[in-house]
Amino acid sequence: MSTTAIARDIAQIKYDLAELKAITHVTWLRTRPQMEWYFALPVALMAYFMVLSPLRTAGTPVSEAVDTAFEVVNTAAERAGAWLASINYAMPSMYRGQALRGLSNEQTVALMKAIIQRENSGSYEGWNIFGYLGGYQGGAAALAQTGYIKREVFDVAADCIKAGSCGKLHLEFLQNNNNWTTGNSFESFMASPEIQDTFFVKLANFNSEEGFKRGVLREGQYEKIAGFVAVAHLQGINTAVDYFLHSKNTKKGGAYASEYAGIGAAAVKTTDVIATASRFIGLHEEANNRKLAVFMRKAGFSLNPDVTAWCAAFANAVLHENGIAGTGKLNARSFLNWGAKTDTPKLGDIVVLWRGSHDGWLGHVGFFKGFDSNGNVLILGGNQTEPGSRHSEWVSINSFPINRVLGYRTAPKKFI
Repeated sequence: MSTTAIARDIAQIKYDLAELKAITHVTWLRTRPQMEWYFALPVALMAYFMVLSPLRTAGTPVSEAVDTAFEVVNTAAERAGAWLASINYAMPSMYRGQALRGLSNEQTVALMKAIIQRENSGSYEGWNIFGYLGGYQGGAAALAQTGYIKREVFDVAADCIKAGSCGKLHLEFLQNNNNWTTGNSFESFMASPEIQDTFFVKLANFNSEEGFKRGVLREGQYEKIAGFVAVAHLQGINTAVDYFLHSKNTKKGGAYASEYAGIGAAAVKTTDVIATASRFIGLHEEANNRKLAVFMRKAGFSLNPDVTAWCAAFANAVLHENGIAGTGKLNARSFLNWGAKTDTPKLGDIVVLWRGSHDGWLGHVGFFKGFDSNGNVLILGGNQTEPGSRHSEWVSINSFPINRVLGYRTAPKKFI
């Protein structure tokens, strides 16, 4: 093959890659925020082989035909993207694999986020004073049970290592890579949120299966299943069985089993306020001005959302529709004196953020939706940005830095 031919082939390959990159980008733009960028690549490949490759095979110059083919590419991308997006929506964003028995993928993710928030403040890094590792605070016993630590090594370890009660020795045992199974190590476990998520799902599935085997759990009991898994993860399987089967409320690690059960149940519980607020997701303060204004007027707010900051009005209106008295004020920080303070927020609780400065008067308020994999708080609210937009003009679900949180509040037992 001549040098000229090789150069021509290289140029063609570069051109093909450039086309594929462009199609991938367009596909992602057309399907976000439902479809993450790495789903766009296979869609773009499909579009390439369905449209561009046949054109080239037929002898049509792709550079001339690509404009006319783009609508076909976009149509194919949107159809395939919608299908992939529906799968992506149902799949965990943290661990993309099998859900826990008895829970949906979305419920599994919500539970995982609640556990990691309780165990390590939403972070995958570090270990505690007892030598428990990462986001889910995995100890030697759990890591051996799930196949990360060699069982034969764990079985002959000191009793305090098995119990996880001697912090320094326990940590040294886990830091010794000779104790890990092939392909695993202390460093790889600590460096990978994906590995830690997989570890949790393996352990949680074992615990949930035990719950079903022992007659504690039944299909369809979502809150009980999540609560059982939370107690089992944080206090052990026997404690979980004792609590749910025999009402024995054991205290371990400074907290009662009932508290952990509540964390798990709250993570998967669907609240009416979330359902109400979700109806308005995607509405814009200008394009959907009348609909938003009418909704907030029901709670006593006569305002133009295109002119007045309306996050607090929206939160009040959502609460009002569910028979809960809000603050009746447009000041987001007014919610700091509403309801009851909580350090373990559940789905649908109020989140108040500072805006401008921590000690100022400006703020933002919305409904708690969980935490993302980076530990940011997820808020469903009004007067927020939409992915791809720089302006706070939408009803959306958005993430905010945890250091902006002024407080979490639970609705009072006061109804309209």
